[in-house]
Amino acid sequence: RGSSYVSEMLTWMLTQAQVSLHNISINWHGKSGFLVPVYKLALNINNSDFSHVIVGDLQLKQAMATRLHFVVDLSAGAIDSPDFKASMYMKANNIALAQWAAMPRLAPYLKGVSIKSGQADMGVWAKFSHGHLHDVHTQLAIHHMALSGSLLKQQDMFNVLRANTYWEQTKKGWDFSADHL
Repeated sequence: RGSSYVSEMLTWMLTQAQVSLHNISINWHGKSGFLVPVYKLALNINNSDFSHVIVGDLQLKQAMATRLHFVVDLSAGAIDSPDFKASMYMKANNIALAQWAAMPRLAPYLKGVSIKSGQADMGVWAKFSHGHLHDVHTQLAIHHMALSGSLLKQQDMFNVLRANTYWEQTKKGWDFSADHL
């Protein structure tokens, strides 16, 4: 049943006035076999005729637990509707960089570089309209990141690396800006 069961469950949750789930554990296996063990998931969903607000907290089970908080606000029906709008906020603390860099989907972006250690805290705000991602704002703080690889002469260590970034879709493509680097 797999994905059809998940789709049915999500459809049901979005048609109820309110849904609260607490202390849920999930072992999510990606297509490539990458395991994401989620525990202490708390999910609150509030629905009205044309609006859905989803608020959640979870932890990833690892040596130093990554904590994730998110809020998703959906409005105006179906994703492909011209009136569809959504905004999303996510905050993550204690992201284990070496663990996530090992994900097969991320490996192509890290050609010649290996992340040996480090942890990150980040906040992400995203807006969707007309079925498309419109803009993304991130605040990122990386601590004690060690890099090595063929592109580097020696192992590099960053004690603290901070960035504030903004991506915005325009008619010509994506504009990118960053500050507080």
